Amino acid sequence: MGIAEDLILIILSVSAGFGIGRMLGFSTPVSLALGMVISLSSTMVVLKTLMNQGLMRTLSAKAMIGILIIQDLAAIPLMLIIF
Repeated sequence: MGIAEDLILIILSVSAGFGIGRMLGFSTPVSLALGMVISLSSTMVVLKTLMNQGLMRTLSAKAMIGILIIQDLAAIPLMLIIF
């Protein structure tokens, strides 16, 4: 996956979280924050799973970690936008 695909995944995750927040009656900033949290929550779960299964040194694990790091870095400007 390239950077464009990573950005699309981030936007889709944030959008899904935002939509869920709005459906639950949350304000726009709170819904946006929910979307950002949802887009980042997978990082630690994936890392822990890879470690537990002893797959941290595989090529696919390295690719997944790279994608997750890009998503985490993308969260910084997103947070600056709403806060």
